[in-house]
Amino acid sequence: MRGLKRAAVLGAGLIACSGVAAGAAQALPDPYAYMVGDTYTEPTRAACEKDGNTWWGVDEFSCLGLNADGTWTLRIDSLGSRPG
Repeated sequence: MRGLKRAAVLGAGLIACSGVAAGAAQALPDPYAYMVGDTYTEPTRAACEKDGNTWWGVDEFSCLGLNADGTWTLRIDSLGSRPG
């Protein structure tokens, strides 16, 4: 029984870690996948501005007001050159 509990805890930990990794992978969209008008949820205004200024090909963006859950929304307003 003890071994089964350990296996369950280990399995839950692995699932949780894979979810965190998937979330991190989604943090930066593929430069060829986003389009004008796309929106992304950001944890803070500073993160919104940082991402808008560093994502390849984004010429203009907006950080839209504080959402009910405390997050911000990054909206892509204009795209320019992209890598490749």
